[in-house]
Amino acid sequence: MPLYIMCMKPNSFDTKLFANRDEEYLRIKGKIGMFLDNRDEERRKLMIYGERGVGKSILIRKIIKDISEERDLISITIDGDEARNPEDLLRDICKNLAGELYDFYTKNGNENDVIDKEIAFLDYISYAKTLKDTDVITIVERLEGNIESSIGILNILTLRSKIGAIDGKDHTTSHEIEQSIDSKFIIKLLENVTEKIHKFADILIYIDNLDQLEDKDSIDDFVTEIIKLKKPIIVTSMRREVADRNIGRDFKEVQYIEPMTSDGLMLVLKKRLEIGCPKKDELLRTQLLDIAEILKDCTGNPLSFLTWLHYLIVDADLDSSGIVNNLRGFTKAHYSTFDEPTIERIAKHFISAGSEFLPKEKIISELNIENNLLEMLDDFGVIIPENRYNTHSYKISSDFMFYRLDS
Repeated sequence: MPLYIMCMKPNSFDTKLFANRDEEYLRIKGKIGMFLDNRDEERRKLMIYGERGVGKSILIRKIIKDISEERDLISITIDGDEARNPEDLLRDICKNLAGELYDFYTKNGNENDVIDKEIAFLDYISYAKTLKDTDVITIVERLEGNIESSIGILNILTLRSKIGAIDGKDHTTSHEIEQSIDSKFIIKLLENVTEKIHKFADILIYIDNLDQLEDKDSIDDFVTEIIKLKKPIIVTSMRREVADRNIGRDFKEVQYIEPMTSDGLMLVLKKRLEIGCPKKDELLRTQLLDIAEILKDCTGNPLSFLTWLHYLIVDADLDSSGIVNNLRGFTKAHYSTFDEPTIERIAKHFISAGSEFLPKEKIISELNIENNLLEMLDDFGVIIPENRYNTHSYKISSDFMFYRLDS
């Protein structure tokens, strides 16, 4: 049974597992292609939004992978799920861009010591907290006279060295100044680098799961900062409840990713069985496909659908006669902060309401729950706000839509 665990891969971003998004694939790929064709356009910014687990990440990663194989493009992907704040994301951009630039110049036969040093400095910025003015001056002196072969870092370092130098004094003095490497410094550095690189290559920066920044209140601030990069193509993906109109106004294009059809979910399942499932034949001899046929009509969310199947394969019986009872175990295992009957009661109330979103006051009164419990349900993702910035109405998470079978 342990060999089955990897078959569903509910959280996998492996682009080989991409399935059943042809219309959206072509539409979004066309948008990015249009950006690539219009290199002088400075608002080449695309925001993708949709429900958690609807397939945004694998769709965009597939598109970027394919475009990178078809056209000359320096592309990097960073993940908001791995960052605390905007500065972390900007540092991730520096680190990933340094790696991609090294590969790019190596592939193109670079033998330029200046560029190698600048790429190394870009990587250094990804983790350094301060920069001594004497270090800046030393770097500039070593690279002096090579501005034409610079990738833009020398420009900003030269400016820093002029600011840091003290007229008439030896700059090796012990009273040297340390510059804080903060978001402001990093964005200015990235502006210089991307503007210089843009002269001969396009850069695409994809920020996945932007809504998953640990500091949720800083998402707007990050968008404000990253939009300052005029030359690169910027693509972001985030959950629907975070993608408010204020953020959307900063992007030239905004695209919504729809939930999948039931037939689409089955295609996703079959794709995952075909790739990397060591006991596919044995698994297909069980009731897996029969169970999937029943569950596919409960949701349009591939992550929830695959997570249910993954749970049933690993922790429960593949018995089509007891799906709901077995998936109650899923609720207990994944949402153990709450007792399962409470979750079931709430889920069934939403399912029978006939409306996707319910007003906050109506939820509290009709379910007879306290406001602090509602806030906990929100914090743990049992219910999802329509708008994270104005939580006046909620929907039930797609993880609990299997209760439709028992309502």
